[in-house]
Amino acid sequence: MKNIILLLFISNFIWSQEQSKPTTAGINLVNEIQLGATTSLFIGNNYLAKGHFKPNIGFNISINVLQFNNFKLGGSYERISLKVSDYSIGGNIEKTNMITATVNLLYNFNFSKKLLVSPQLKYGASGLNQKNGSKSYGSQNGNTIGFSMNFNYKFNKTISVFSNIGYNHYTFTTNTTNEFQNYFDNSNSLNLTLGIQLF
Repeated sequence: MKNIILLLFISNFIWSQEQSKPTTAGINLVNEIQLGATTSLFIGNNYLAKGHFKPNIGFNISINVLQFNNFKLGGSYERISLKVSDYSIGGNIEKTNMITATVNLLYNFNFSKKLLVSPQLKYGASGLNQKNGSKSYGSQNGNTIGFSMNFNYKFNKTISVFSNIGYNHYTFTTNTTNEFQNYFDNSNSLNLTLGIQLF
């Protein structure tokens, strides 16, 4: 984790030297990093929603790297931990860790010099790891697609605070009977992230 944050700050410094230089076809390099605490509320009739306490807490790191007009392209890494609430559903495990990595496309609406609102589309990969203490009890891999709204309030040229409110849909690959396939293979979440953004 420390190495990831260090890499992000080094990248931010390097990219800041090139921020004002456009690349070909009007595409610019940008150096925006968001660090935030996130919570997800899983909903619906599925394993993650019915078998775990909610909401849960995790962290999110996002980077925007390219800009064309008001569009920006970047990526996110998110990790959350869900504590099992119903052992008849969750089985002999204590918690489920979820890691999600996405590619993000957003569009900026500048309402003022300070306030920025950005609808955002996300698509990527998700993984679940069921654990009891340090012992792993299996994993699932899948995909996620999401939509969110990002609200930024800029303090100065280098830092702002942000909140992100969104919805994610998850699909996983699970070896189970047809009767329970939809229960384990699909999930949905409402998400809230709060943090700081560095330019």
